[in-house]
Order: sequence, then C-alpha cells, then structure tokens
Amino acid sequence: MLNLNHAQYNAHVAIHMQLILILQLLYSAHPNMMRWKSMRNWLEHLHEAPTPPLFVQGSFADLDLTLIPHGLAGLRVVRSWIRESFYRLNPFTSPQFLTTLMRITSLGFTFDRDGALAYITQAKCLTQNKSVELLRKTDNRYLVMDMLNSYRGGTPNSISSGILFLQYVLNNRLRVNLSVLCDCIEDILSSFIINHRMDPTLDELPLHGVVLPSNWLISPYKFSVKKDVEPQLIGSLLDAIGNLIKKLRVVGATDFMWLAHVTNVTPLLRNIFIFRLCRALCLVAHNTRYPMVKRKVNSIVLHLHRTKRPQYPAYYGKLVDDVVEYMALLCDRRMPRLDGYL
Repeated sequence: MLNLNHAQYNAHVAIHMQLILILQLLYSAHPNMMRWKSMRNWLEHLHEAPTPPLFVQGSFADLDLTLIPHGLAGLRVVRSWIRESFYRLNPFTSPQFLTTLMRITSLGFTFDRDGALAYITQAKCLTQNKSVELLRKTDNRYLVMDMLNSYRGGTPNSISSGILFLQYVLNNRLRVNLSVLCDCIEDILSSFIINHRMDPTLDELPLHGVVLPSNWLISPYKFSVKKDVEPQLIGSLLDAIGNLIKKLRVVGATDFMWLAHVTNVTPLLRNIFIFRLCRALCLVAHNTRYPMVKRKVNSIVLHLHRTKRPQYPAYYGKLVDDVVEYMALLCDRRMPRLDGYL
C-alpha cells in the first residue's frame, strides 16, 4: 500500500476525472452509444480513487478541486452521471446492486449534496423496483431507505437507520464490497462520536479533547443536527463488527464479500481490513464516555489477543498488543485511567 501525499492523492483523482471527461465527449459525439455499463464502471473507479481502502492512501478530506485540471467541468459531468445512474439502476438487472447503490449514494452526497436528495428519492430502485433481498420480511421494511437516511446524515434518526441497515446486511450475509462496507461502518461510527461528544452534559466545550481523523469530520450534517441514538443500539453495532472481524479471520467465512473489480478477499487483504476495523473501534473507545462501549471494544481486542496465530499479523498485531498492555482493570472493574487505543 502506497503512502500518498496531498498532491499525489489529487493527481490520482484527477486521472479518473479526466478519463470521465474524455468519455463524456465520446458519448456526446455518439449519442446512440450504449453507455450505462461503462458509466457504472468508471463511477466505481472514481469512488475507489478518493476513498482507498487504507487511510495512508488519503481520503475525501484531501480532495482539492483546484489541484485537478478542469476540476469544475469534471464535477459537472460526475454529477450528471450520478443522477443518470440512479435513474438507470435496477436491482433485477444490475450486478452487485447493493454495492453500486452504496457507491453512487456516497458519491451523490459528497459531490452534489444540495441536489442529490431530489433525484435519489425519485429513483425507481427506491420507489418501484425494490430489491427483494433488502426488504425485511418481519415488517416489510425496505432497508434501502435506512441506507439513504444514513448517508444523508441530516435527520435525528440517521445513525439509528445506518445501524439497522448494517445489521441487516451483516446478519443476512448480503453480497457487498468489503471496502465500501467499511466506509459505511466508519461513517456511522464517526457520526456517533461527534454527536456523543457534542452533548453539553458531557463536555462544557463541544468535542474538547476528541481525537479523530480528518475524513471523519468533513460532513457538515454530523455537526448541525442532533441525533437520537441509544447506547444499546451502538452496542449491537459493535457486536456485529466484532462478528465481522471473527469472520475475516476464517478462510471461507467471507465468501459473500469482495473487493474492487470482484477481487477475492485473500488472507493478506483480510488482515488489512481487520486492522482498519480495529483502528476504527479504538478511535471510538478512546473518544467515548460510555463504559459499555469501551468494554465491548476491549472484548473484541482481547479475543484477537487470545486467539492469535503463530504468525501474528503485523497489520493489527501492535495495535492489539498496545490496547491489551493498558487494559489492567482494577479489582472493582473500573476502567483503567490510561488506554492504549491510540
């Protein structure tokens, strides 16, 4: 994995933007050309460029359109493609429907936050052609609406909606891209921490002492709307993440997950994503004031420590050891004064 600096990150995104501009010129010259499949594939590439699997490769917080040649023109084309993708997306004919929907929803609210909601809510995949696998049988609840509410982030129940969606995806082993799934998990966890630590009953100064990566802080709706979420619901999400980490350590247990361009999740890649999930959990544990949340994160980390293999993966090994080193719980079961989460 390359460690990209600010300029390299934007140069990488610029390549994809310029290729999209070239394709748009081709489509304009040949209006009868079949373009939906090509558009879907290049939006997939565009999503991967600014949201790479590991934070050392950069994030949306590093995106700077002034460093991208013809950046504003590219942005207009991308917005148009995203809108058309929503209108064309069909769960019965689109391969990897769930991942495609998550990607273009994320791109829509990132590149077209003011206009995205209007065309997303009109898309047939939300109003008419509903995916059967995303329709919860117990109450006929269409989980796509929860996903949309989560990515939008502007309603009091957006965190709760995101947790319901993630639990359904994980519990039902729906086929999904692992990197996109981790993006969604991190987005919900970051919303929870920001909402939690902006509570005036906890901190006299909002977010005082909070340590979070920059890409967890870029959405304005994480700060502007008070979210209603019970700690127990966060606890259930942490349990689901813990189960996902356990599955990632077992060969064959993640057959419903894949990576870019249908790449299989190899043992090396599984360890990388275990590190990514552990890092997110440690950030949550370090910044939360809920002892229950800290205990659940500690339990997940302790399980990794107790069940370590002869070849202890370096990707998450040091992170696990640092947490365990500082988890000297007192006899009365109070939390330790120090933590090794960071």
